[in-house]
Amino acid sequence: MDQELKVELSFSNEDVKETIDGLIVAGGKNVKEVRELGMTGIELTVVAVMAMQALVSAVVKLTQLWKCGLVVDARGSKVIVTKNCDLQPSAVLILSKDGTQVKLDRPTGFDLDAAIQRATAAVKGR
Repeated sequence: MDQELKVELSFSNEDVKETIDGLIVAGGKNVKEVRELGMTGIELTVVAVMAMQALVSAVVKLTQLWKCGLVVDARGSKVIVTKNCDLQPSAVLILSKDGTQVKLDRPTGFDLDAAIQRATAAVKGR
């Protein structure tokens, strides 16, 4: 069974309910919406616990839902997924702890699985 990862999503101007539903359908557990006062006003974050395959499924779903690209940052103790409008819609930039960056345009689940597995290797077990 996949080890579970802590995942945090940060975004604006997207449908919150649709995003949360997508995470749950993908296999996310303990999915919660968190609103905090940040530098730009009230900022929305969604947090979840997910197995690797659920994370891959969620990223595939988000590339279809969100109007911009995504950054999957696996450099820390949790995986942070951020909407990034500097990337074209359906593009995914994956950041690894070792400094590697992989950009995928319209990736399949298979493409994402391999890239995210490599990027999160250092995150697992924390």
